[in-house]
Amino acid sequence: MAILPSATPVGDAAVTVTLGGQTSPPAPVRVVRGAFGFTTVDGSGGGVVAALDADSNPVTFTATAKPGQTVRLSGTGLGPVSGDETKTLPGPVPLPDLPVEVFIGNKTAEIVFRGRAGGPGRDRLDVVIPEGVAGCYTSVWARIGDFVSNFATISVAPDGGVCSGQGFSLSDTEALLNKEGVSAGWLSVGKFLSTAPPPIGTSVTDSANASFVRYDTFDYTNYGGRSDPAFGSCIVTQALGTAVTAVPSIRYLDAGTSIGMRVQGGAEVRLTKQSPIPTYVYSSAPPIRPGFLPDSGGTFEFNGPGGMDVGPFTAPINAAARFTWTNRGAIANVSRTQGLEITWTGGQPDTYMIIYGASSNGAVPPLITAFNCSERTEAGRFTIPRDVLAAMVPSVAIPGSPVPTGQLALINYTHPARYSAEGLDVGTINFYVWDGSLVRYQ
Repeated sequence: MAILPSATPVGDAAVTVTLGGQTSPPAPVRVVRGAFGFTTVDGSGGGVVAALDADSNPVTFTATAKPGQTVRLSGTGLGPVSGDETKTLPGPVPLPDLPVEVFIGNKTAEIVFRGRAGGPGRDRLDVVIPEGVAGCYTSVWARIGDFVSNFATISVAPDGGVCSGQGFSLSDTEALLNKEGVSAGWLSVGKFLSTAPPPIGTSVTDSANASFVRYDTFDYTNYGGRSDPAFGSCIVTQALGTAVTAVPSIRYLDAGTSIGMRVQGGAEVRLTKQSPIPTYVYSSAPPIRPGFLPDSGGTFEFNGPGGMDVGPFTAPINAAARFTWTNRGAIANVSRTQGLEITWTGGQPDTYMIIYGASSNGAVPPLITAFNCSERTEAGRFTIPRDVLAAMVPSVAIPGSPVPTGQLALINYTHPARYSAEGLDVGTINFYVWDGSLVRYQ
């Protein structure tokens, strides 16, 4: 890591590294007036943003920010200062003329301070949380001209305090926070539609899944919550195809050799334990295994016999009626220079939509970018912001195939319902319909 001197001219340049009397070949770089990047809690550039309140206390899941509150966001890349920046500055140095914008929950946030603070390369943005945003994973990003920062999240609640994830009350969250570890059981039923260019066409798969896990670290996703962005928010991630993601300490729990699920008409299918990851799965594969989820929805029931770690249970699940993605057929190419509106009809009230996209540059290893946006089903539409699409890598065609390396999907989720079983701290049930299409980001 190195700090670019403030006196460096804007434009094309080259960087060399000298070590032991030997100098590397020059590497081309482009120097701009400002291109901000947020500091995140885990140092990866993704996930939770490093944020402090007015008393310098960290903003966390349990001590959230609230609308109207000023928070301090750390990062780098706001641009040059005058004087000797290699020395610790006597105080914050404002950069009032910098055309920086900050967005929280897809809404413009008022900037109270922008500038250098704390030493060389250490910048700060003090912003006011906009009214009308809330959620454990509320999006945060910045823009300077055409340069968009990394995307991070901040926890926001109407009155501050503990943040509750989708489907979990404040009392649920507080109780689980006090545990050293959490044993969680997930049950899900869903329909997966995938559309590709001819001659592939559209395929439909119905599936049921069950997973039982013991977690030793806290996170909303550890006990059946979802890390989906807050309603109205979008989150963008980027990774190399060979990147290894750190996972929390987990242990899979035994709930029996298989799990039954009663479908429409009273028939029962069996979710069998998989290997090497011991989760339980049943999927349709027409014509041998026909689909079992009617478009009108319905009620299903899981029946677990119990195993060494999880006791017997019965858990009903309500499947929502299928929605219609009304403008899917008109989206084959996605412009990265403007926003894109997604529209739908139907879907069950009090459910929500995830608008998902991914793109790969086709290199080896591939660079993959993906986004998740969230909206209430009743809204019927959502516009993916231009800044989100600008962060996507351009798609390419898979060699010898009409299939592009981009994907766009609309997913309808129900809020998690609950069931209980001996050996579980929390059990959740979820239903989804995924409608995805292969597209080209360009």
